[in-house]
Amino acid sequence: MAGDSLAWLSRAIKKLTVTKNSELQGEISGKERTKCTKTVLDNKGRDKFDKNERHSETDTKAEAEVRNIRPGPSATELTSLYQPLDIESKEIRVLYLVPGAWNDMICCTMETRSLSDAYRKYEALSYVWDAEPGFQAIVVNEQPLSVKRNLFLALRRLRKSNEPRIMWVDALCINQQSNVEKSHQVALMRNIYRSCVRVYLWLGDYSTNPSDTRSVEDEINIFTSSRATTKKKDKRPFHPEILDAYISLVSSPWWDRLWVVQEKILSPECLLNEAMLKSIRKIRDFGQMTDRTKSWMDFYRFILHHRNRKSSDPRDMVYGLSALAPHIPPELIADYSLSKEEIFERLVLLFIKEHGTLHALRGQRTLIENSKSWVYDWSSDVDDRLWYQESMRLEIVLYKASRNKKPVVESCSDGQLSADGVFFDLVAERGQTCDNSPESRIKSLREWYNLCQNASKQMPRSMWREDFLRTVIGDVAYKVDNNGIMKIGMRTPADMKDVFDDWLVYRERPSQYKSTGDSDLAMFDDLVKTMATGLKFFLTEKGYMGLGNPEIGDEVWVLLGGDKPFLLRPLPSSTSHWLIGDCFVMYLEREALRSTETLNELGVKTRLVWCGEEGKKALANGGDSVWEVDSEVDSEDARVERKEHRRQSKYESKHWQGLI
Repeated sequence: MAGDSLAWLSRAIKKLTVTKNSELQGEISGKERTKCTKTVLDNKGRDKFDKNERHSETDTKAEAEVRNIRPGPSATELTSLYQPLDIESKEIRVLYLVPGAWNDMICCTMETRSLSDAYRKYEALSYVWDAEPGFQAIVVNEQPLSVKRNLFLALRRLRKSNEPRIMWVDALCINQQSNVEKSHQVALMRNIYRSCVRVYLWLGDYSTNPSDTRSVEDEINIFTSSRATTKKKDKRPFHPEILDAYISLVSSPWWDRLWVVQEKILSPECLLNEAMLKSIRKIRDFGQMTDRTKSWMDFYRFILHHRNRKSSDPRDMVYGLSALAPHIPPELIADYSLSKEEIFERLVLLFIKEHGTLHALRGQRTLIENSKSWVYDWSSDVDDRLWYQESMRLEIVLYKASRNKKPVVESCSDGQLSADGVFFDLVAERGQTCDNSPESRIKSLREWYNLCQNASKQMPRSMWREDFLRTVIGDVAYKVDNNGIMKIGMRTPADMKDVFDDWLVYRERPSQYKSTGDSDLAMFDDLVKTMATGLKFFLTEKGYMGLGNPEIGDEVWVLLGGDKPFLLRPLPSSTSHWLIGDCFVMYLEREALRSTETLNELGVKTRLVWCGEEGKKALANGGDSVWEVDSEVDSEDARVERKEHRRQSKYESKHWQGLI
């Protein structure tokens, strides 16, 4: 398997341009244009680079002494470097990297040019700011300056020995202390990357022996060739150092950086330095990246796909991808005077307005003090293993809980969001959380099954065993489309029927419930992994089964514009709620909104407000409501009456104030 994977990787690498000595097409200052010379990886995998650039990777003694000290002010401290840019002329700064030998001090000059004048006359650098600890000294406009070590390593590697290299580097070319300038330059990012000659993808420095003409690509070719799997042996041994370099590069934090998505897609050409190899999955992900998204649902999925990428500024979770939106409305124009909460709120409202659904309210939430529970925090840390399954669920658009009704929402001046919705039921029991491991899935399924078995007498249907198994896979199944691609689709009565019977037979023998290749039982296990990881199984008071993250007493609601129901947690003595997240409830589509009359009964709006410190105290201590309720719209007597009535009625339309 390892040989096959590396063989695929080897073929993919040959399609990439690998450079050590690319020249610019022109000079911004109007100097004589030089012919562009570019080296590419040939069939033998050797990078024929300029002899003048062969050098030792070993740091000099002087370098070692300054590695972790700050010999000069940083770019953010040296404000004299930056004069205001002309916004109307779309000015940018470019960096002239002065030629020099390997151990020479790195010297640069920085000049201001309009973006139109600089078109196709500079190269851009894509790198991680904090990948290497410590600072290094360089000189910019004859002033000593401290830069992060990773940037220093990139500049040293890219510097030519005989002529300047013209670069655009965000950390130096943007005044990071000016929110006004940052907002203006981020708004120009789309054009900055499209106007450059190419982007250098800097994954980190590498170490090779200059006297060895055999490259990393040679090593992989040898390892994956037939000689590696037969008795014939290559005379040249496979060097462990080469494999170490490969592992180091594919695990680079560069792959997790948010801005690289925009940089890769918008640039006319991306170049890797020698030995910067990509892992198979990351090559596939990057190969699937295309131009800007064509719809707002595509853009939503795009943000979901890159949710776990890293950014030093949480606001860049939006601004770093905004150039790829179908168009850039005012809500997405970079403005660093806004807080991340304000930006995320704008994004939610924009999705609702542009897409016409409440899809942006889906996803499991963490209740954070002094935050709006209806605003998703795109900057919070996520567990990659759990987030992958969550993002898969969020991309599924198969359900129709609100019967394709358009959302009726309004953003209020006090931070509340009003919306129309229908109450369905209360959560009566819940099971444990299903984790990502096969053992956890088996344990969770058995515990959930026993929970159902104990409550089966109160359930509305006699076929509770089949309903249980349909619930834990979200009532979906794998389908093969017209192109032969397997996708998740809505389950039909015939789908998974035999699997359900098999699982019921073997549920007491978990050793036989293991993935077995392409078997139906393995497909069932994979669906449980996708649809239930990170969630709990629950039962409602009326006996309906569901998947979500509720506590006992949480309420199941259908909000107009929502393809799935939502879990809302009520505050004591109040109509206010927290949004916990979306959920799946078996048969809800058939029961919650069975008639248009139910929807027409909605005469008032719901209120989705923000959760402050007082709200947390009220929730924890069972105190009185801390939000005033308009007596003409709602009253305590009406709330008490509804609370009693909803336990008896099949479904109900009601007004509420919800913290979501």
